Amino acid sequence: MPSLSELHLFDCHLPNFPKAIQNINFTSLLVLDLSFNEFHSLLPLWPFNISTLVEFNVSLNNFTSSIVNAALGNYSNLQSLDLSSSSVNGDISELLEGLSGCCNSSLKELILGSNKFNGKLPDSLEHLNYLRSLVLNDNLISGPILESIGRLFFLKELDLSFNEMNGSIPTSLGRLTELTKLQLFHNSWKGLVSQNHLQGLAKLRVFSVSSDTTCVFDVTHEWIPPFSLLAIQISNYLLGPKFPTWLRNQKELLSIVLTNVSISDTIPDWFWKLSMQIDMLYLSNNQIGGVVPNSLGFSLVDLSFNHLEGTIPLWPNITFLFLNNNLFSGAIPWTIGSVMSLLITLNLSGNSLNCTIPLSICKLNALIGIYLSDNHLSRQIPIHLGDLRVLGSIDLSQNNLSGHVPELMCSLSFLYWLRLSGNNLSGELSWLKNCKSLNTLDLGDNKFSWNIPGCERKTIWVYQLSSNNLSGEILEEITNLSDLGTLNLSRNQLTRKIPKKIGELRWLETLDLSSNHISGSISLTMSSLTSLSHLNLSYNNLSGSIPSTNQFQTFNDPSIYEGNPELCGLPLSTKCSAAIDVDAKDKDGKKMVDNMEDEYDELWFYLSTGVGFVVGFCVVCGTLVLKRSWRHAYFRYLDVTQMK
Repeated sequence: MPSLSELHLFDCHLPNFPKAIQNINFTSLLVLDLSFNEFHSLLPLWPFNISTLVEFNVSLNNFTSSIVNAALGNYSNLQSLDLSSSSVNGDISELLEGLSGCCNSSLKELILGSNKFNGKLPDSLEHLNYLRSLVLNDNLISGPILESIGRLFFLKELDLSFNEMNGSIPTSLGRLTELTKLQLFHNSWKGLVSQNHLQGLAKLRVFSVSSDTTCVFDVTHEWIPPFSLLAIQISNYLLGPKFPTWLRNQKELLSIVLTNVSISDTIPDWFWKLSMQIDMLYLSNNQIGGVVPNSLGFSLVDLSFNHLEGTIPLWPNITFLFLNNNLFSGAIPWTIGSVMSLLITLNLSGNSLNCTIPLSICKLNALIGIYLSDNHLSRQIPIHLGDLRVLGSIDLSQNNLSGHVPELMCSLSFLYWLRLSGNNLSGELSWLKNCKSLNTLDLGDNKFSWNIPGCERKTIWVYQLSSNNLSGEILEEITNLSDLGTLNLSRNQLTRKIPKKIGELRWLETLDLSSNHISGSISLTMSSLTSLSHLNLSYNNLSGSIPSTNQFQTFNDPSIYEGNPELCGLPLSTKCSAAIDVDAKDKDGKKMVDNMEDEYDELWFYLSTGVGFVVGFCVVCGTLVLKRSWRHAYFRYLDVTQMK
């Protein structure tokens, strides 16, 4: 071991990180890589005592402690420290101060992303003046970026995204002339980002910024950036209303994300020419208008929540397409399945599309999600939609679809989300017996009839069957759906009582049985629904007193129970009268007396039978014992009978 210079144990499924290493002399060790194992323990001290280490990597583990900062001073030769994605916690300022002593000026890479560090960036950060990479993304770091960060002249990568940082972004970032990656996404910045922040970043290749609060991205119309980007991401900044012309000279862009930046322009022609090499284009949540070209080379596109119009484009290389909530009209192209054969997710919801769902959609063998809701699609659901074996999510709600649901659709092995509400679909629900993976089901506002065999699936979360033609009683089998969170059977023709076992739906949060003909009392087992937060029993034929225990104490809105004239008790103004209570007691008393009388009758029957048997036995057998002539006559009779 004294001669060992590198030890790599990456992805070795090691379960334990030893607290101490005895009789091992790591006097020459330069590289220690223990990343991507299964450590679930404290981060021990002994690695921090290896003063020769140049590279230490324990990323992708699951530690349960913070860094012992006092030990970090031993790393006089350390150039790379990677603790990313290891569940390490602690104050980021203490860690950085432990590393920023004069003996640690050799540190070049500090990778701490996806942990639980909190606190603020300290002034001592500027002492790490040879730092090339500072990656602190996805932590709980707060406070501002210090102006002194501009003194890290060798810095190439700065990632502070997905934290809780605030304040204004300092213009000193523009002095980091070696910077190639600047990622400030998803924080709470204030103020603006101007060309002064970016003018000195000639080597910048990746840039991202967004804020939880609306900020301003302020550059002049004539500005020509000094850099050539590969990827840009700006969100929740006031960048519009014009489409940014400074993108025109970005000839190497592969990814563009400009979401919620108040662009209300049409996309210029020069951009579509530029886009031939772009792989990912996200321009959602703007007010962009106009028509998009019919043929481009995109792979991932999100143009949702805009004012785009025309017909649905056909982009052969597309895998993820989000055009929802726009003004697209006409029919879905009937060749969509053959031209866009690589589609994985298709979202065309919230447009004005009409005609039928094209049969060629059934050729999209890689499709995992299809969303066509809130359109004007008509006729039947394609019968071969069930051939798409990896399909997991289907939303065809709020259209004009009719006919029956194809039996094959619920044989899909991965189908977990199915919304067909707001159509004219009909038939029985027997096809649900095949839905083995379903956990969200919405069939409201259709014409289905009540027939749900089995209901063996226990992990369904949403079950909305409102506004159909369901009649008869609520099936007891529904209570087998033990993980049910939402049950909506409102506006049907249901009768009889609420199932007694409804209290077994322990995770139920929403229950709506309104506008039916359900009768009887409110089941007392409903008091055990401790997760229930939304209840509607209005406009039925329920009677008796409203329960007043557990969750019912929180349901103090009278509208929950209105339209049930025979219900009484709080929160209704109708009080349960004493006469009702007396009648109830009388009925209970009479029932108890009747039960007692039945029990006495039964007792007397068995008692009289037993006494009769004993008396008869004694009369007959006793006489034979006491009277000799009778005894001889009886046995002669038996002999004669046996001979016959």
